[in-house]
Formats: sequence, structure tokens, C-alpha cells
Amino acid sequence: MTSQAKLAKIYVMNIKRNSMRTVVLFANLLFSFLGAITIYTNSSYIENTLGIAVVGALYAASALASILVLSRAGTMLSHIGNRRFFFLFGALYTLSLVAIVAPIGPIPHAIAIFTYLLCTNVLIFSLNIFFEHLFAKKNRGTMRGTFLLLGNLGVLMGPVVAAWAIDIAGYTGMYALSLALFILLAVFIHFGTESYRDANYDFGRIIPALKHTLEKRSLRNVITANFVLQFFYAWMVIYTPIYLSQKLGFSWDEIGIIFFVMLLAFVVLDYPLGKIADYLGSEKELAVIGFLIMATSVGTLALVQAPSFATVTLILLFSRIGAATVEAMTEIHFFKVAKDSDPGLLALFSDIRPLAYVLAPLIGALAIALLPFQMSFVVLSAILMVGFVASFYLEDTSQWWVRAHKN
Repeated sequence: MTSQAKLAKIYVMNIKRNSMRTVVLFANLLFSFLGAITIYTNSSYIENTLGIAVVGALYAASALASILVLSRAGTMLSHIGNRRFFFLFGALYTLSLVAIVAPIGPIPHAIAIFTYLLCTNVLIFSLNIFFEHLFAKKNRGTMRGTFLLLGNLGVLMGPVVAAWAIDIAGYTGMYALSLALFILLAVFIHFGTESYRDANYDFGRIIPALKHTLEKRSLRNVITANFVLQFFYAWMVIYTPIYLSQKLGFSWDEIGIIFFVMLLAFVVLDYPLGKIADYLGSEKELAVIGFLIMATSVGTLALVQAPSFATVTLILLFSRIGAATVEAMTEIHFFKVAKDSDPGLLALFSDIRPLAYVLAPLIGALAIALLPFQMSFVVLSAILMVGFVASFYLEDTSQWWVRAHKN
């Protein structure tokens, strides 16, 4: 092959790669949006359909199943590749939404919701594999910030659309809309990633990855900080809608506006935080500040007497300013060193989210059983201080596991 032919081939490959990058970024935006339509109302739907006692159990069971699937993700990716992996669980995701919309009994509904929550975690992991494989290490903080920004743009609109859909057609209309959007996403991924080629995955590495994480202080602390963050998300997603609607008496229209305002923090902060992380090369200072803001805000939510609409909105906005800061710093810190060929490490990082959904509903249910509902948020505030302490021990990216892992 002549040098001109080689250059032409490289040029075509770069065009295809850039095209797939755009597809992945858009897919993250759309999947975040359709997921956000239901994420803050799932717990209320489960409570209304199956009873409040089932809420924590379903979240915990689906999270445990997610951990089991992700622990074998490396093996599955090596055999079928990430595209087929995505469409396999995408098909289950679609069927679960069809079942949720269908007028079936409570037990089939419980199975459908279980499957829906499971597949959500797995599909997030698959999108991260696409990201890792298609985006270079250079300027990783900026690109991860862009990835998070687009995802949070989708999350921003979700609660407002959910409130609108519930008002018009109830919970069924909300899940039907999410189903239609996912079918559109699947078509987009199918045609937009036809030339995708998988990395040479090192399957079966999650146990060594866990062992290495426990041995390396910086890895251990970034995983701990991320777990506390995901625990916060799980707790707030499950119990905040119930608290606002049932205990404080806000309507779903008001809750939709509250969530829209609080989620603005992610849209405004994600990209500049990514740029800052690239410029400074160290993320721990901002992570520490973020956890402090989160803990203070959540504690304030519990202690404010007769909170008004404006007060609750402001408190939740500050909680998400802190969360956006921690999310950007922990993810950038991790993805600067993670390799797309090492799904064991990526699966371990992805397992943090479902693991949080195992523990948060259980600890939350215990706190609510022993304390007044609002005081359970004081418990959450105390748990956030664990992440505050762990963030102190994050090191400059250039000084930790990068060299050993990359070479």
C-alpha cells in the first residue's frame, strides 16, 4: 500500500471515529434525558403500585443483580463486543418498559421494574465503554466534562417532562414516552456505530482490580469518594420525591420546577470543572469543597422549620452544586487512568452505583423507621462526611497509579 493510500485510509478512519464520538455524546444526552423522565418518579410509582415496603427491596435487588452482571461484563464484552452487549440489554430494557406500560398484575410489574432498573445500570456502563474506546487520553478532563455536561442537559429536562407527562397521562404516559425515546436511541446507535471496533478486553479482571484498588491509597479513596456520591444520589432519588410530595405537600408541577432548578448546577458547572481539572492536574481540593457543600445543604434541609418552595429549591440547588463538583472531580480523576481494554476496572467503578442502590434504600428505610422522616437527611449528611475525609487523600494525577497502569 502506498503512503498516499495509507494516509487516505487513516483520514477515513478518523472521520468515522469522529462521527462515532458525536453519536456517543448524543446517545449519552438522549439516554440521560429518557432516564431522567422516570428517575425521580420511580420510587413514587413503586409506592403507589406495590406499596412503600417494596420500594427499598426492589432497588436493592436490582442493584445486586447489576453488580452480578457487571462482574461478568469483561467476559461478555470479549465474546460479543460492546455493540451487541448494548443491544442485548437494550432489548431487555425495551421489554421492561412495555411491561410497565401494559395493564398487568403487581407481580409482573415488579419484575418489569426490577429489569428496568437493572438494565439502566448496565447500559450506563456500556456507554462508558464507548466513551473510553473512542476518546483519547489527551484532554480527558475536558472531554469527560463535555460527556457529563451533555448527560446532565438531558437530566435537567427530565423532571419537568415527567411532571408534564404525569399530569396528562399519569405514570403510564411517562413510561411510554421513555420507551419511544429509547427506541429512537437504539436506532441512532445501530446506524451510528456500524464501524465500531472493540478493544482487546482483558476479561475476568474485576477481582484483581478490586485487590489493586484496596492496595493503592489514591485509588481506594477515589472509589470511596465516588461511592459516597452515588449513595447520596440513590438516597435523594428514592426519598426526596416522597418527602417533597407527601411530607411537605408540594405538587408534581412544583417538584418538577424544583428539580429543574437544582439540576441546573450540573449543566453550568460540568464543562468548566473539566477544564479546571485539566489545568490544575489535581482534583482533591474541589472534591473536598463539594462534599462540604453537600453535607451542609442536606443537613439544612432536615433542620429548616416549615420550609417554603423557595427555601427548598435553594437548599437542593446548593446540594447539587456540591454534587456536580464532586462528580466531575472523581470521574475525571478516575477516567484519566482507566483503560477501555480493562473493563474489570471500569466494571468495578460502575459497580459503585448499583452498590449504593443496595445500601441507600436499606439504611434509608432504617433511618425513617427510627427517626422522623426529615431527620433521616441528617443521617445522610453524616455519611457525606466520609467522602469529605476520603477526598483529602486524593493525590495529584501525575503522582499516582497512572504510570503503572498505562505501561
